Amino acid sequence: MKQIVHLKEPAGAITSPAMVFERVSSIDIDFDQENFLILTFTARQQVISAEVLFKGGIDTVIMDPRIIFKKALLDNAAGFLVAHNHPSGHLDPSDEDLQATRAIREAADLLKIRFCDHVIFNKSHYYSLNRSGKL
Repeated sequence: MKQIVHLKEPAGAITSPAMVFERVSSIDIDFDQENFLILTFTARQQVISAEVLFKGGIDTVIMDPRIIFKKALLDNAAGFLVAHNHPSGHLDPSDEDLQATRAIREAADLLKIRFCDHVIFNKSHYYSLNRSGKL
C-alpha cells in the first residue's frame, strides 16, 4: 500500500542530503525490496509531499518518468527529488541508477521543474548523486 504524506503546512526547508535521508527514513518501507520515492517541493524548498511511487524486487525497481512528473505537476511543485533504497546495503549507484537519473534530469529541464537530487539510501547511510557531482 502506498504511503503518501501530504502536509497541510509546509515543513521546514530541505537543504541537504542529510535532511533528505532523515525525511525518507521516517517513511515506513520494506528494506528487503527496492522502494523508489519522490519528495516534491515549493519554490522555497519546503516539502509538499513524500510518497513511495514504485516498489521493486531485491535488486531492481522499475520506475516510469511519466509517473514521477505527473506527481510533481499535480503537486504544483517547483522542484522535486527522488530517492531509493538498496536492499544490499551498498550505496554505489548502478549504471541503471545513473541512466535513470540522466533521463529524469533531461525531462525536468524540458518541463522547467528543478530536479534537486537522487539519493540512494540504506537503513543507516545515504549517497547523494547531486553531492557527488553525478546529477
